[in-house]
Amino acid sequence: MKLPWLNKKEKAVSPVIGVILMVAITVILAAVIASFVFGIGSKAPKAAPQASLQASAINDSAITITHQGGDSILWNDIKIIVTNSTGNSWYAQLKYNASASSSNYVVTATGSTLNVKVVNPSNYQYFDPGEQVTISPTSGTFGSSGQSVNIRVIDTASGQAILTTTIGLP
Repeated sequence: MKLPWLNKKEKAVSPVIGVILMVAITVILAAVIASFVFGIGSKAPKAAPQASLQASAINDSAITITHQGGDSILWNDIKIIVTNSTGNSWYAQLKYNASASSSNYVVTATGSTLNVKVVNPSNYQYFDPGEQVTISPTSGTFGSSGQSVNIRVIDTASGQAILTTTIGLP
């Protein structure tokens, strides 16, 4: 005896869906393997430290930068650029100096046009909250009284600015 439902000529849909699923799985696996092999997504840019810095002018030849809170910043990762309104510019790439004879000279400016003095550092390798750095030009002044100066503190590890501000000279 023949069963009546065996006589129908229906085509199955499952082979088509199976082929589509196999192709999709192959494409996904190829993308995952390629991302591991070529390192896609592993080279995310490093973020700058999140710190609150404030700059203020003592006089026309001295500026203080105070770390008010946030992340500690490696001294070796700090670059300071000061530009006045007439376009004159000074810079300092800071460097931790392990052989300094005085605690006020543990940070030096390398290849720069700024003198740097750290006031009472607590951790010599890092610019920590509560600490203050005083910068002054190696010669002359930043400008005259009433002139404005732009100060940028850049994290060299990430290339991003931690502080960008403009202050007036007293």
